Amino acid sequence: MVHCEELDNLVAEISKLTGEFQGWEGELKMTPKSDPTYSAKSQALKQARGRLNEAHKNFKQHIADHGCR
Repeated sequence: MVHCEELDNLVAEISKLTGEFQGWEGELKMTPKSDPTYSAKSQALKQARGRLNEAHKNFKQHIADHGCR
């Protein structure tokens, strides 16, 4: 099997985005719903989830297109 640098980059991006998502998830869990920042943190969590889902989609698509796994 040939080493694929692009696949490595996609894995690194997923790892980074997973950490970001988990950070916002933890922040939101510790924030009372009555806190004025709750809405912004909730929105940031949704955006992080979207970026992570997109990265997973790109990873799967890369494997399908290039068969490098």
